[in-house]
Amino acid sequence: MPRLAACSVVFVLVVLVGYLYVTERDPVLRCGGIIMSAIMRAMEGDDWEMEDLIPKQTARQVPSGGEEDTDDNYQSSDDDDEGVLLRPSRKKKPASLWRQGYSRVLNRASLCFCAVVLASLTLGSVAVIYSYRSQPRPELHWWQRAVIYQIYPRSFQDSNGDGIGDLRGIERRLDYLEYLGVGAVWLSPIFRSPMKDFGYDVSDFTDIDPIFGTMADFDSFLKALHDRDMRLILDFVPNHTSDQHHWFVWSSRSRDDSNPYRDYYVWADGRDGGPPNNWVSVFGGPAWTYVASRDQWYLHQFLPEQPDLNFRCPDVRRHMENVLRFWLEKGVDGFRLDAVKHLVEAADLSQDEPPNTGYVPEPDETLEQYGSLLHPWTTNLEETHAVIREWKSLMDEYSRKGAKRFIVTEVYDDDMKVLMTYNKEADMTFNFNLLGLGSGGHAPGNHTRGLVESWMSNMTDGEWPNWVIGNHDNHRVASRVGPQYARAANMLLLLLPGTPFCYYGDEIGMEDARVSYNDTQDTFALNNPETYETKSRDPERTPMQWNRTENGGFTEAGVKPWLPLHDNYHRVNVQVQKVHPRSILHLFRALVELRKEPTFLYGTIRYFLSTPNIFAFSRALRGRPTYLVAMNLGGKSETHSYYSWWDGWPREAAVVLTSDMDREGETLDLKALTLRPGECVVVKWGRAWN
Repeated sequence: MPRLAACSVVFVLVVLVGYLYVTERDPVLRCGGIIMSAIMRAMEGDDWEMEDLIPKQTARQVPSGGEEDTDDNYQSSDDDDEGVLLRPSRKKKPASLWRQGYSRVLNRASLCFCAVVLASLTLGSVAVIYSYRSQPRPELHWWQRAVIYQIYPRSFQDSNGDGIGDLRGIERRLDYLEYLGVGAVWLSPIFRSPMKDFGYDVSDFTDIDPIFGTMADFDSFLKALHDRDMRLILDFVPNHTSDQHHWFVWSSRSRDDSNPYRDYYVWADGRDGGPPNNWVSVFGGPAWTYVASRDQWYLHQFLPEQPDLNFRCPDVRRHMENVLRFWLEKGVDGFRLDAVKHLVEAADLSQDEPPNTGYVPEPDETLEQYGSLLHPWTTNLEETHAVIREWKSLMDEYSRKGAKRFIVTEVYDDDMKVLMTYNKEADMTFNFNLLGLGSGGHAPGNHTRGLVESWMSNMTDGEWPNWVIGNHDNHRVASRVGPQYARAANMLLLLLPGTPFCYYGDEIGMEDARVSYNDTQDTFALNNPETYETKSRDPERTPMQWNRTENGGFTEAGVKPWLPLHDNYHRVNVQVQKVHPRSILHLFRALVELRKEPTFLYGTIRYFLSTPNIFAFSRALRGRPTYLVAMNLGGKSETHSYYSWWDGWPREAAVVLTSDMDREGETLDLKALTLRPGECVVVKWGRAWN
């Protein structure tokens, strides 16, 4: 708006001065005439002094006939020339009738031109103001408006005293989720499973594991969730099943044509008495296991107890689509598709995968690790994308029947083009960039901007961003960046454009717990005992810390939880933080509320400032207040200017929210704003026009 105003004023002044010069108006804006005269004389190379430019007050003489001179009979004199505005000081010949007529036409044309310009500027200003008041906004789906809260069911709330969380326990805590203001819940797997990988090894896709309850418990939980206007996203694990799934039990019996399940999994003949190729499991070691009854090897890209399904088999695709239909018919609102880049492998199973020349092994490694190879034959094949598109079509089919159904794909990949391909096929693919928070070395500000910008700049029109700072497979954000900076990380998560995914416990600043080898549950860690601490995912999966009582309110006193709680649960818990008005829990709730502002839901982002320690961005929406979010991710206080007249930013602005919740209501000088280490400040200016 200031840019438009400045350009308009300059343009009007130039047009007005030009008009005055052409029409020789005197004495209106004589100063403008002097400036124009100086410019013209300089351009023509005349010698002049300031007194030559100042018009003299000379009166026209009335002839003896008593008639005032007209344009037709007035004769210029040498003295008259010195008094005429804006003319070079040189002798003039009497103007001809043709020249006088031409001058009158030019004067009138100039007047008309100025009138048109002024009318255009007026109409343009009205149009701009109107657009500010009535900018149309796209209709957002529930998953675009919602804060999505991930629950690891084993660790949220135990209701029956067995030390493991369950569905009834989660339902008991729905009031807390409503208190947080989240709009959707994503549950990690709850299907029937031997629990070799804690639910990611499914033995029945259409039943609830008894550890978590019954199907009746699920129905009750889903209804209670919907009654609170919250949505449910289930974790769908399509790449593999448990080796106890009846499909695999039948498939492993024989390779005879009479076996209806013989092609449900990826089977191959061995090579030189060993596996078919050199493929390595994600969890380390060979990706093939031999079965004597078939005299063949089956593929498992994860644990041996997790055989890969064969998505080149039409029956498998049909069955897995029916699994989705089963839960959609129950009213589930969406799915997270686990490990989808592994869905389909190369048809030629004799091909070895090439070595990764950049891989550096850990000193105590005993198993061959997944990172030691590149994976062109087992990941991101075109057939995988075809399967995802089929499932997206299924979601669209159900969306047309009622509420929007949603899918998000889980893909870990360093190639942004690969990620954007998945992002186009589903409603979104997880953006794990912010899992890199804390790895920026001595330039966390510039590093954080790079993490944000690399995702935003690669999206195409119509795509919707999302952000993740923690999940069940990665260290907690408070452990990666430190408790002092976890508040700023949550502000980043909730105030960037798009959908935030919050991992349970991050809203109270939970940290990774210390889990000994004897208490370790994660099979990935148990398979690598020498390096179990770097492999284990148990530290970020420990029970939710509800209060100060024994076991933190997660389970009954005297019961051993499935994983130990963090030692700090006496002070880092929901009960303590609810009564502390400046706790990270209250900050999280304030951020959820602030995110409902139209500027944050619909507005654009601009990267205003990034330095080695500072990252600042603005969120703007025409007709709504503008917000500046500035954070200091360094180790010392820093002062910078965030003032920009050209962008319409004021010298001072009101504080809306700060990470420490101690400066709200203050008016800050944006030309010299000081941020403490770890501090994030949100200020706003402007008003709503509609």
